[in-house]
Amino acid sequence: MVSTRSSTTIAITLSLLLLLGASTPCEARKASLFRTHRPNVFEMLTWGMDDFVMDWNSHYHRDVLEHFNRQYKCAHLCADRNRMIRESSIADNPMQFVSEPVSNAVARHTVKIQLPGVSPEDVKVNALGDILSIEASRKWTKELLPELDEESKKCNCQDLASTLLGQTDKFSRRLRLPRSVAKDKISVEWNKSENEMVISLPEQEPEVFNVKVVEVEHPKEVEAPHKEPTTAAS
Repeated sequence: MVSTRSSTTIAITLSLLLLLGASTPCEARKASLFRTHRPNVFEMLTWGMDDFVMDWNSHYHRDVLEHFNRQYKCAHLCADRNRMIRESSIADNPMQFVSEPVSNAVARHTVKIQLPGVSPEDVKVNALGDILSIEASRKWTKELLPELDEESKKCNCQDLASTLLGQTDKFSRRLRLPRSVAKDKISVEWNKSENEMVISLPEQEPEVFNVKVVEVEHPKEVEAPHKEPTTAAS
């Protein structure tokens, strides 16, 4: 049995639908009931699927699907470009460590860092105690950014380039030096053709001490005279 409240609600709903149907033609009625506005993605997934499947070949639905396809493709293109821009930053550039033996007890360590777009004047290398500090900086310019391809131009990507131009891109590292490194012999070279900084960390030469051999003559030990034990008189 249907309750009185439910019956009243159904009656009111049917009355409103009848009034709406009487005031609009058949085609306009269908448009007002099912096409009041262009649906978003959530509505498209939750509305009656029978209606969507039935009209999948209509111009409207083809336009919707093509629009979503273009937006999806452009989203990937813009995200890939932002990833390329982040990877072109010097902030996360790797360092290459090389150790070469100089002698049996001494080795020379080398640190190589690729720093494109950085001038030697913008590089600072300091050794304080057993900590080696390396800092470098540059300004973002159009030449340092990845080239914008035609597909990305069509998508009108709002990428990181617009916010990075003119900003400072920094590289900073701190290394703990081995105790064997000669801090007064640390040197830094700049390879202009490769945009590479090479830091040489030579080890200290071990000190060699010549120990003199001294001949020592020890006196021979003299044995004490052997005494026979005396017997007591009876």
